[in-house]
Amino acid sequence: NPEALLKMNGKQVAVIFSTPGLQRIEGDMDLWQYRTPSCVMDLYIADNGKGAVAHYEMRSRAKVGAKSDRDDFFDQAARRDCIKSVLNGHDGITPMIFASR
Repeated sequence: NPEALLKMNGKQVAVIFSTPGLQRIEGDMDLWQYRTPSCVMDLYIADNGKGAVAHYEMRSRAKVGAKSDRDDFFDQAARRDCIKSVLNGHDGITPMIFASR
């Protein structure tokens, strides 16, 4: 269930999904991005990655611009598939970390 992400904290996310492919720090919120060939999952984590997941977004990596591939149309089944895809492996082997304060 994708909504279970909102009950997790940064430490739990790191244990389950490992290192994100992209990490961006904005004030006291972190964006952790996990990319697979089929989708992108963004997790917004409070307290510089130590707090709870405050928000998540998932989207297809299909051709940009197709109405059905936008986040608004990424249904519950597609979100579950995206989580499975991330769990099976993502591009987080050599993470990029950006910070702005």
